[in-house]
Amino acid sequence: MTNSIAESRSRMALPALDARAAVMQAALKVFERRGFAAASVQDVLQEAGISVGAFRQHFIWKEDILDAIARDAARRTGTLAMLTPDGVMARLNVLLERSGLGSTHIVPELRPVARAMLRHGNDQLFHQIAATTAEAIAPAMIMLIRDGVQEGVFETPSPELATELLLSLAQTRRTVFRQALEATEAGDPDLGVELLSERLRSEAMIIERLLAIAPGRIELPTAHALRRTLWDLATG
Repeated sequence: MTNSIAESRSRMALPALDARAAVMQAALKVFERRGFAAASVQDVLQEAGISVGAFRQHFIWKEDILDAIARDAARRTGTLAMLTPDGVMARLNVLLERSGLGSTHIVPELRPVARAMLRHGNDQLFHQIAATTAEAIAPAMIMLIRDGVQEGVFETPSPELATELLLSLAQTRRTVFRQALEATEAGDPDLGVELLSERLRSEAMIIERLLAIAPGRIELPTAHALRRTLWDLATG
């Protein structure tokens, strides 16, 4: 059997298994290797080994793939937070840290997404991905805050409004994050860490007041963790 016949059969079989997952996994590899801006849909198709028809059943543009990756990651984070066994405060910190809402945590496979969102000229893409992430994470956040109110740990008249305000903090952090990244790329990572640390401390204070919890209960990333995140993004 020739390689072309084998590849053709593979392309026919993949959609039946999970073409969407194959595309997303391939896209992460391609975006990491080539960068989001330089990558094309054709690059992703070749990496995934699927046909254009199978691709179009799930996506149209490469931006749609990013959107799906961000949505799935946010939903996994929400599930992880709800399964955390150590009480609502621990669940809140897991949700804030793993989603990036209260930190700059970026799991390695999502670095191409973060890099693309932070690039100059990608404002529309950023707002699209931020809105997708917020929509996906909101149900878990609302449920968590409701549980906290019922247990007397949090105090807020509206978990839904509290969630909306909390999610907006991360959506407006892009300017500071980009300034920190640019400082790191220019050889001044200390300034980058300082910029992000100040922003995250302010956000933590707002969250604590929003939910009426004691100061210091929101866990903040260390300077080392911030430096590592910035370095990974700057050198990737």
